[in-house]
Amino acid sequence: MPIPSCLISSVVACFVMMGCVDPRSGVAEQEEVIAENFSKELLRIDNLRDEKIGWNEAVELMTSRNIELIGSREQITTAEESLTQIYRDLIPGGSISAGVNAAVTDLANLNGDDFAFNVFSFINLPGVIAHHIRYYASTLELMRARWAYELGLREKTIALHEQFLQYQLLMERTKNLSLSSRFQAPPSILNGLDATPEGLQKEELALTLERQSRTMQANISRLLGSTRSRWVLDAETVPEWDYIKNPLPMANPKKFGTLYRQLQALQLEGQRLSKLGVKLRYWPDLTISVTSPPVYTISGGQVEGFEVDRLFAALNTRVELDTRLSIWTQLKQVERRIALDRRRLEQENSILIEQLLTNQNALELNRKQSRLNEIRMKFLNKEKRSLDPRKNRDQLEKSLTLSERRTSLLIERAQLQASLWLLDERRWKRIDWEEPEKKVKKQ
Repeated sequence: MPIPSCLISSVVACFVMMGCVDPRSGVAEQEEVIAENFSKELLRIDNLRDEKIGWNEAVELMTSRNIELIGSREQITTAEESLTQIYRDLIPGGSISAGVNAAVTDLANLNGDDFAFNVFSFINLPGVIAHHIRYYASTLELMRARWAYELGLREKTIALHEQFLQYQLLMERTKNLSLSSRFQAPPSILNGLDATPEGLQKEELALTLERQSRTMQANISRLLGSTRSRWVLDAETVPEWDYIKNPLPMANPKKFGTLYRQLQALQLEGQRLSKLGVKLRYWPDLTISVTSPPVYTISGGQVEGFEVDRLFAALNTRVELDTRLSIWTQLKQVERRIALDRRRLEQENSILIEQLLTNQNALELNRKQSRLNEIRMKFLNKEKRSLDPRKNRDQLEKSLTLSERRTSLLIERAQLQASLWLLDERRWKRIDWEEPEKKVKKQ
């Protein structure tokens, strides 16, 4: 007997509603959307306008729009949901099932006796030890996600600070190059083919500055998470710290490297938990199970309800006998890995402290070089301007060289201070995280 057309139509309608008709057409539709976005972006970038932004505005925009920070916050949300789900899994669950059972030749004569409908309720109670281990591991993961976000926010803030500095230096270098080009030789058809070392150097520098400007705009937009404008960074609003007058207090644990140590401690505690998990395999675990009959069922025209007499609870315990020493071997492997990781952390910390001390001393040397460069620039600027354009051009070229030297010293100082700033707890405000349990109570 043919299958009823209504059944075929229902199946086809389900596939159409789920969008599972043809994968090629689905991919083609998505590609069209992306192509349209490409066209819009090209048109938008051609019409970008300059937008000036200060330090505080830039930090706020970066915090809310940077895609990596958004991903880190998503990891925190996932960890909070996983921790909360441990308690939600203790809530009784339920399911509804329905079906039809009939001979193919009798499909045209279906009636109520051929249908079945069931409502089930169930409770999943994990083992006592397994439940605690799951809770402990989920709590560690939540702490890791939160502290990793704080570390990522610090790193992005330092990177943004460096972009502000480089933007300011790029503007100064461009201005100095423009000033040095004002005193050129008398106009000639060969001016555009200047092959002197000074001319070639200026040409190469101009091209380099143009490339750096374009690259810098891309980096700034990526950090801020926004390409709505051509960003003009207000360098006057950038905070500055002097680690020569006020060095990093490495002897004070409360003011130095707290977040860094917490992340390391979290790693060690996770390893201790893995070792404990292996040890607990020697111990018996208590599991509680509850079996329940259907809350409501109808099958073959017969209706049944819930019966307390068919509700059973059971307590079970199980001990694994390690006769093949597999647990013992796994435990030894974990212990060796933990010992190796501890030695690695100790070595990394030793290298870090040595590097910080080196950077602190390098800052002093950088300051001396900067002072010497500033003195040279000061004496050069005091020289009287000559009426000879060639001498003026030579003087401006010397000024350009000293300006390039100043730029390299400032960038070096920013890079040296970055490692100190990252671990300086005086410069950062820790986030007051709210526990997931409190959020559930508020809801």
